[in-house]
Amino acid sequence: MGRHEGTTKDPPTPQPGTQRPPQDPPRSLHLHRHEREAFFALLEDSVVQEFLSTDVCYRISDKYLLAMVLTYFKRAALPTSKYTRINLFTALYLANDMEEDEEEHKYEIFPWALGWGWRRLFPRFLRRRDRLWARMHYRAAVSRHCCDEIMASDPSHWAWLRDRPPQHSGATRPYGRALRDPHPSSCPRCCPPPPPPPRRRKRRRRRKSTALHGRPPWSSSHCRVRPRFPTVPKRVDFTPKISWGGGGAEVGAGIPNTFLAAHSADFCAF
Repeated sequence: MGRHEGTTKDPPTPQPGTQRPPQDPPRSLHLHRHEREAFFALLEDSVVQEFLSTDVCYRISDKYLLAMVLTYFKRAALPTSKYTRINLFTALYLANDMEEDEEEHKYEIFPWALGWGWRRLFPRFLRRRDRLWARMHYRAAVSRHCCDEIMASDPSHWAWLRDRPPQHSGATRPYGRALRDPHPSSCPRCCPPPPPPPRRRKRRRRRKSTALHGRPPWSSSHCRVRPRFPTVPKRVDFTPKISWGGGGAEVGAGIPNTFLAAHSADFCAF
């Protein structure tokens, strides 16, 4: 045997500028007809229909997220009898965990999946999501090629026509939120325009006092009705009145006080 006979050689290193050999195409997800029909029948459920109608901009249930739900059902090897409402919401919540950056929108799934007591039951729902994730061997990432392949099997179905508006598509990062408008007005359906700013009332200038301004406070610029001040009582005359004997005639009525004060002695002697 030669020196290099029977030994393995390293693969040749591709030279710069040369094309690489084509890679194997991704494995396709083989869906049977009865699986697609069972999934489409689940989407026709009354509760599911009402839930999908509330998502007007398809932020938590667009066509790609629904295709991921069907992919999860297939990877978890669920029989068609397990294509139920609660499993649909569980898979949809997991799909939002994997693909969506906005955390608050997916919480709208809780009331539809758990009912009025969702605040008490949502920890059980999260454990159910973890069990579904473990059943598919933690393969929750779904490529766009796989979703397009699922939708190509029946492209005319209404579920694959739920295109998300462009203003809600794309990835968002926390460090860029402060630079954007906190009230996006590009989508009038789910983002109504912000309320107008409160109208500032003009502050009236206080007028100066009467002594400085030169007119009384009841003028037309201050008030329209002139106030009625109380009348000053008349001065009471405490001048003693002297009567003549028993005739009842009063002396001193109408006489000035100065005259009475000067001749008081004469009146008393008389």
